[in-house]
Amino acid sequence: MKIRSNSPSWISSMLFFVGRMLGLERSVLPQIAEVGFAIRAILTGTIAETFGIEMSILTIGGLTVLSEFVILLRMKKVG
Repeated sequence: MKIRSNSPSWISSMLFFVGRMLGLERSVLPQIAEVGFAIRAILTGTIAETFGIEMSILTIGGLTVLSEFVILLRMKKVG
């Protein structure tokens, strides 16, 4: 079976390999997710302080929908 470069199994294998190179016990993926959560929290707080809580919720919701469209366009259905 040939693994395509955009295959989820290839991506997870690459992240696991990078984690091993860095001497981590587990994959790099949880660390990437944790950094993403932190950045999102800082962004949400900054927008809420500057423009209000409503704008903050709308902006983060819009970014979530935008990321879903990117995934829809970039990921290919396997199987």
